[in-house]
Amino acid sequence: METSGIDTSTAQVVQIGAVCIDSRRLEIIEGSEFDVLIKPLYGEECAKAGLQELTDGAINIHKKGHALLAEKGVTLETGLSNFVSYVNTHNYGKTKWKSPIPAGYNINNYDTPILKRDLARTGLSSPFHPSISIDVLQLMWMFFENDKNVTRLSADSLIRKHMGWKDKGESHDALGDVIMTAEVLIKSMRLIRKAVGTVKFENCFAL
Repeated sequence: METSGIDTSTAQVVQIGAVCIDSRRLEIIEGSEFDVLIKPLYGEECAKAGLQELTDGAINIHKKGHALLAEKGVTLETGLSNFVSYVNTHNYGKTKWKSPIPAGYNINNYDTPILKRDLARTGLSSPFHPSISIDVLQLMWMFFENDKNVTRLSADSLIRKHMGWKDKGESHDALGDVIMTAEVLIKSMRLIRKAVGTVKFENCFAL
């Protein structure tokens, strides 16, 4: 997501981006990109909703200006409804326990609280798995917590600078950031699967 600020209680969503990963092959499903711009609220309507207006500072980061959002954005209700429908199309088991697992960078502290808030505001139900999520930021902490060459875990510092990721488009664009995070997760999962395949877990704690 791209938003109007960093406070999860007041930030307005201005862009939602997503891709789906094939959980068996560990690759982005071709043609699975989702990308929608959201028209922000202003003035009295924004204040009544208890939200923060879109600021120039936020625009300088994600480049989603007032004119662009007014022209190409949809309402939050429409955008979220389309997003929920999109996620549900990838729920191949058609039960909540087979629902897609959300993954993202720092989603536990940022994206998920905002999504839950706005789903409640719009009367929509979460399309995601009820008990599993993957926060790639926390995964990166486990990988690099003992690496003295890594001092910051922000996506810019770790993935773009340290790992050498080259953005396929603009940085701090919801879809671009999602593709970057998906590729990091895919490489991480492949590494984990390879490592786990060499370990015997059955009775590993038996005396």
